[in-house]
Amino acid sequence: MAAALLALATLAALVALPATPATAVSSTGHGRGHLWKGDGFSWLGSYRLDDGRFAFCLEVGKPSPVGNDYATTTSEELPGLPSAQVAKLAYIARTWAAAPDDDTAAAGQLAVWSLTGLAGQTLEHYAQRANERADVVLQRARQMLAEADERATLSVRAEIKLSVRDDGGAIVRADVLTNRVGSGATLVPDGLHTGSLSLAGATFADGTTRAEIPNGRRVTVLPRTSGSVVRVRADVTYSGLPYGRAVTVGRSPAGSQALLFSAQGTVARGATDTSETISPRPFQPRVVTTTSSAVASAGAMLTDRLDVGVEPGDGLLDVWGIHGDVTERRPVPVTVRSRLLGPLPEAPVESAEWPDDAPVVCEVATVVDNGPGSYETTACRLPSSGHFVWVETISPDDTPVDQGRDRLRPWRSPFGVATETTEVKEVLTPSISTRAETAEAEIGACVADGLEVSGAGGASFDVESVLVGPLPEPVADGDDLGDRFETLPVAGTVTTTVDGDGSVTTPCLPLTEDGHYVFVFRSNGSAPDAQGHQVVGPFSDLVAHRSEMVDVRRPDEPTPPPSTPPVVPPTTPATSPPPTVPALAFTGTDGVGLTLLGGLGTAGLGASALLGSALVRRIRGIRSRSAASALPNGDAMGLGRNAEGDA
Repeated sequence: MAAALLALATLAALVALPATPATAVSSTGHGRGHLWKGDGFSWLGSYRLDDGRFAFCLEVGKPSPVGNDYATTTSEELPGLPSAQVAKLAYIARTWAAAPDDDTAAAGQLAVWSLTGLAGQTLEHYAQRANERADVVLQRARQMLAEADERATLSVRAEIKLSVRDDGGAIVRADVLTNRVGSGATLVPDGLHTGSLSLAGATFADGTTRAEIPNGRRVTVLPRTSGSVVRVRADVTYSGLPYGRAVTVGRSPAGSQALLFSAQGTVARGATDTSETISPRPFQPRVVTTTSSAVASAGAMLTDRLDVGVEPGDGLLDVWGIHGDVTERRPVPVTVRSRLLGPLPEAPVESAEWPDDAPVVCEVATVVDNGPGSYETTACRLPSSGHFVWVETISPDDTPVDQGRDRLRPWRSPFGVATETTEVKEVLTPSISTRAETAEAEIGACVADGLEVSGAGGASFDVESVLVGPLPEPVADGDDLGDRFETLPVAGTVTTTVDGDGSVTTPCLPLTEDGHYVFVFRSNGSAPDAQGHQVVGPFSDLVAHRSEMVDVRRPDEPTPPPSTPPVVPPTTPATSPPPTVPALAFTGTDGVGLTLLGGLGTAGLGASALLGSALVRRIRGIRSRSAASALPNGDAMGLGRNAEGDA
C-alpha cells in the first residue's frame, strides 16, 4: 500500500509540472485492448486521441479519460521517478502505444502500471481484464518490461568522423549512438537510420554538396584541393530517432487519469566534424626578375630583384605550398640560383635557351623562405663595359625532403629578358698635361696653369686646379700628395670648363707669400645622362710634377747711390765762431749733430762718402749669396705631366 501511495503521489507531481508549452488534445475513446466482461466497463489497453495518437493511462484507479480534454507537455525528467524509469516509460510508449492488436496494447498498459504503481494490486489482478486472453497479455507485459530494461535509452547522439587522406581524398562516416539503461553507450546498427549530410570544402562524386546517407556507412567525398591546406567540414542531421527518455504526459482539468502519449515528434540529433591536412598537390613557382640598374658603370655593384609567386595550372595548387603539421606550418623553402652573364658584345635577344659559351660574372643563391614576395640577390661587381643579363633557376634538389621537395616543380628563366639586362658604357679618362706659366715669381704676381687635354671624347667637364703652398721646402718631383693632401696649405683653387680635346689656360691665382708652390688638379667628370652614365668619369692627379712647381721670392730692395766720405781739414785756430748750418735734409736727429758734421768741412764729407760706399758693397755681397742658395737646381720649366684617372 505504501508503494502504491508513493507512486500515486509521484504521478500527481508529474502531471502538475509542465516542462514545455502545453498543447491541447482530447480523448475520443478506447483504442486497442480488452474490456472486462466482469463489469462491462473496466478497460485494459490504449486510448485514442483526436490527433490520431494513442496513449496509456498513468494512474490506475482514476476515472476514464474518454471525452475529456488534455493539456500535454514533454520532458526528459518526471519528478519522483528516476531517469531509468522515465526512459523505460518512454520506450514503452514509443514502441507499443500505437500497437495494432488488442493483446499488445493491453500488455503495454500493464507494463506502464508496473512502473508507475499498481495501487496495491498485482499485474495478475489487472491482467484479468483481458478475460480469456489474460495469461497471454500478462506474459507479453513481462516480456515488454524485460525488453525495456535492455533497450530503453537515456540519451542519443549523432557522431560523424571525417578524415582527409594524404592523397587528397576524404572519407566521411556518420553514426548514431545511444546510452542504454542496461548497457550504457551503444552503437546503433548500421543502416537503421538515414541522415542528411552536407559538405563544405568538398563534394560528393556527383558534384553535389548534400546527400542522404545511412548511419554507419563510409562515404567517399572529393575535397577541393586548390589551396595549400585541404579543409573539409561535414554536418549530419538525423531526424525522428526513436531514442532517449523524453515523454509526453497529458493532464485533464476533469481530474481523470493522466495519459502517457506515444511520441508526437521523435528526437533529432546532429553532428559536425572538420578535418584538414596539407594539400598533396604540387605547386609551380614563378619568378619575375628586375635588375637593379639598366645602365651602369664598370665597377658598380649590381643586384637582381626577385618577385616570387605561383603559376597556376591543371593539377597544381594556385597558392604556395606549405609543410609542417597541424600546430606549425611554414611555406615550402625554395632556393633561387642566379647567374650574371657577360660581358656580351651586343644587347641580348630574349630566348628560351641560354648561350652555352656566355661568360659568367658571378653566381649567387637566394633562399625564399617566407613564400611569395620580393627578395633581392647578393650584389655582383660589373667588371667592364658591355652588356650583362641575369638568368635564374629553381631546383627541387635544394629543398629538403621533409619540407616539401616532392611537391615543388622546377623553374628556369628565359634568357635576355629586357628587365634583366644591364648595359655598361665605357667611361673615358682623359689625359691632361699641365704646365705652370712660370717657374719663378715674386710676391704679388698672379700665376695660371696650362692644360693640354686629349682623350675626352668631345665631352664637357670641369677641372679644379689647386695651387698647393706656400711650402717651406720644394716637394720632390713625383711625390704623391694624395695621402696628406687635406693637411697641406692651399693658396687658392680655380675651376676651368674643358670642352673636348685641346688646350686651355686656367684663370690665374695671386701669390701673396714667398715660398714653394705646386699645381695639382681633380675633376668629378662629365654630368651624368638620364640613365646616370658619365662619358668622362671622375679623375684626379695629386702627384707633384716639376712642370707645375712655382718658387716665389720677395722683390729686391732698392740700392742707395754711392757717396764720398767728408775730408777733415787740418785744425786751425779759430778766430771766430763757425757759421750755423740749417737742418733741412734729415729727420730723427738734433741740430748739434748736424752742426758737428758741418764743422768738419770738406774733410768730414769725404770720409763719410768712403764709409758709405764700403757699407753698400758689403750688403750686396750678402744678398747675392742668399739668392744663389735659394734657386732650384736644373731647369724648372723643362718637364710636363699627364693626369691619371681615379675613376
